[in-house]
Amino acid sequence: MPSPLPQGLKICRAYADYARALLAEHTGKGPTVKSRPEIPLIVKGEIATVVGRVLEAWSNQVRVSYSIDQVLELLAETSRSNKDELLRETFKGPSAEASGRTQLHDIPCIFVDRLGHIVTTYLPGCFSRGRSGHGPLNSIPQVSSSLCETRVNQGGEDLLTQLTEINGLIGAVLAIIHPDLFDYQFKIMEALSSGQVEVSNLQLMQELFQYWSTPFNGVAVIANRETALHRDTKGGRALLDIVTTFGNYENGRFEIPLLSSRFIYNPGTCIALPGFLFEHGASRTDGERVCLASFIRPNVGEAAFKVYDEPPLPTLRTMYHYHGLETPEVIEGTIWD
Repeated sequence: MPSPLPQGLKICRAYADYARALLAEHTGKGPTVKSRPEIPLIVKGEIATVVGRVLEAWSNQVRVSYSIDQVLELLAETSRSNKDELLRETFKGPSAEASGRTQLHDIPCIFVDRLGHIVTTYLPGCFSRGRSGHGPLNSIPQVSSSLCETRVNQGGEDLLTQLTEINGLIGAVLAIIHPDLFDYQFKIMEALSSGQVEVSNLQLMQELFQYWSTPFNGVAVIANRETALHRDTKGGRALLDIVTTFGNYENGRFEIPLLSSRFIYNPGTCIALPGFLFEHGASRTDGERVCLASFIRPNVGEAAFKVYDEPPLPTLRTMYHYHGLETPEVIEGTIWD
């Protein structure tokens, strides 16, 4: 018999299943969602908001003229020291192609490449305004040094406890917008928590999985900081990062140059993008801002399964298969064949 899930992964699984079922109910692909008494009512409300924002984003699709494969090919071929400058010169979003300007986005939307891959999802107002392990490559997985026994008293475990609900909700976002990646990452988390693969300290790993409620294997907490444009060079080729912001501030901005886009980045906003491919950054704000950056380091999966078989980005076709989401005939800047 498979080992029972630790509490953190139970939360992750429950929130994801509820979000998927609620979306399927909205699209007509699934039946009316059954009551889930183990999920707090306030969390159900937030999952309903997530689903609503995803549906809004689906109806606001922006198509870019290049494909993710072209970006990957250029990155692999170039020997220039400033690869990001070359990427910005080569690939632009539709607003820059039309007018040479960066476009400001303030409503939910998705960006779709020329092959139908969904490359970025923007979900403002995704979470309530009230919501306020990685390291050196090892032969076997281990708990991040910030959460190990020698640092428990410094707040690592307490922080995970406080983040359990919101990490579960961010996992639910991933379960909807990239189902294959969620399922693959969850499989890795199950293996790590159950002892199916060798880890450096199984007891500590199992203890921390009581609170680790996200399919991502890394979460960074960034407080009151401007983040310069950068790419996440330790991530997978096209793995999604999800950045989510909370606090009490106004006039936040988030920028992705390869989409020629700037986004309103106020409390409760959630943005999913392939951080290795797309430069991104966040402006300074007045007030108090906390950003959660959820990311995946492939070396954790490689250490667990000997190889990390990165799931490709979702396409319009796969999203119809999973959720019954139909593609509008007319998309900003184009009419689909």
